[in-house]
Amino acid sequence: MNHKHRHDQKPPTTVDVARAAGCSPMTVSRVLSGSANVAAGKRAAVMQACRRLGYRPNYSAAVLRGRRSRSLAVVIPASGYAYHARLLIGAQAAAHAAGYHVLILANAAPRKADGGSPELAWPDFECLLARRVDGIIIAANIRRGILQRLAAEHVPLAFIDAPPLTPDALSVCTDDFAGLRAITRYVIARGHRRIVFAGPGDALFTARERRRGFIAAMRDAGLGADKMPPPIPGYGMAAGYQAVMQWQRAKPFKQITAVVCANDYIAIGAMRALRENGRRIPDDVSLTGFAGDEIGAYLLPSLTSMQQPIEAIGRRAAEGIIRRIAQPEDNAVEVKVPAVLVERDSVSSRSR
Repeated sequence: MNHKHRHDQKPPTTVDVARAAGCSPMTVSRVLSGSANVAAGKRAAVMQACRRLGYRPNYSAAVLRGRRSRSLAVVIPASGYAYHARLLIGAQAAAHAAGYHVLILANAAPRKADGGSPELAWPDFECLLARRVDGIIIAANIRRGILQRLAAEHVPLAFIDAPPLTPDALSVCTDDFAGLRAITRYVIARGHRRIVFAGPGDALFTARERRRGFIAAMRDAGLGADKMPPPIPGYGMAAGYQAVMQWQRAKPFKQITAVVCANDYIAIGAMRALRENGRRIPDDVSLTGFAGDEIGAYLLPSLTSMQQPIEAIGRRAAEGIIRRIAQPEDNAVEVKVPAVLVERDSVSSRSR
C-alpha cells in the first residue's frame, strides 16, 4: 500500500475548515481575524475544526496583504524576580482572550552589580518591527533615543510603571505614591516615630513616587523626613543588605525603630543585615516591603508589605493597547491601580 506522509499532503484551507465547521469561509476568516461579530458557538466550532484538520493561519501573508499581525510585544528587563513573570501572565491572558499572540523581548545579558538591567539597543526593536507587531508593552528602562524612534514608527505603545513617555502612549502603573504613603501611615499608627526609607534614587519613576509617599506620610504626622539616608543603588537584595550594613555604623541609625523599604527584595537584604548586627525583627526594628510577593509570606518573620496587583497591571496594559489598535484616535490614558496592605508579622507596636 502506498501511504503518503503528512508532509506530502495538501495543507487544509479555510474552505476545508468552513466545511468541517458547517459555516461559510467568510465566518472562518472573521474568527481567525479576531472579529467580535461571531457567535460564541460558531467561534468554538471553527477553532475545533482548525485543530482537527491541523489548519494554521498564514499570518505572514495576512501582514503582506496589509492586515494586522494579531501580535503584541512585551519588553522586559533581564530579571530573576517574579514581578515580570506575573506581568506576562496578565498581559498574555488578556491578549489571548482578544485573539492576539505575545512576543517577549528581554535582555539576556548579565545583570549589573546594583541589581539593574542592561539596556536594550535599537536592533532589538527593529526585530519586533520587522515582525509587524501591532503594539508594544514596555516594562523596562529604554533610552530616550529609542523611544523617539519607536514613536516615529506610529506603533501603539503602553508603558508599565512609568508615565507616558511618548505622545499618545498608554501608561499603567501601581499607585506608588499612595501605596507607600499608606504603609508608612500604618507604621506610624503602630507607634513608630524614628523611621527611615530604603529605596533607590529619583532616576527611577517608581522609586521617586514611593519616596514622595514616604515623605508625605511623615510630614502629615508632624515627623521630619529631612534627615533621610542617601538613596541605595537599586531594587535588589544586595542593595538593601549593603545599605543597611553601612547605616548600622552611624550612631543615629541605632535609634531607628522601623525601616520602610521600596520593595520586598530590599527588605529581604535589610532583614539579613539587621540580624547580622544583632537587631531583632520586629522587637528591635520593624520592617516593611512593597510588592507583596509570595516569598514575603515565608520569611521569618513574615514580611508586612503593600501588594501590587501585578497580573491586573499586565492585563490592563494589554487590554488598553488592543483598544488603541482598534481605535487609534483614542487619547493617551494614564491608569493607576491601587496597592493593598498585607499585614504580616514584621511590624511591632510601640508605646508612644
